[in-house]
Amino acid sequence: MTDETTIEKLSSMLIDTTLPLKLRFRILFTLKNLDSQGQQKKTESVSNIVEAIARAFKDTSA
Repeated sequence: MTDETTIEKLSSMLIDTTLPLKLRFRILFTLKNLDSQGQQKKTESVSNIVEAIARAFKDTSA
């Protein structure tokens, strides 16, 4: 099970334009991998991960 606090922290870091791009890409793929882990995924966790990635694509630095 993915910890919601972890998803929130990674989501915030993903859209933080002060962080190096290399780190933000690593965070992006970490979120992607969290989405695909485990047999019994919580729907809410997956939705939060997808929303975090979508917010990052809306950023002007994307």
